[in-house]
Amino acid sequence: MAAVLAFHTYGLVESNFFDSEVAMLTYFMMGLSLAHPTPAGDGEYTA
Repeated sequence: MAAVLAFHTYGLVESNFFDSEVAMLTYFMMGLSLAHPTPAGDGEYTA
């Protein structure tokens, strides 16, 4: 977790023509936070 936080912090302060690795990791983490499973009501989980 600390490595991910350090990588994101580095990406905020150092911009080498919009570094794609930092952007892709940021978008991936945002997608994971939006795609968490939720209970559907009958005990099953949906994405």
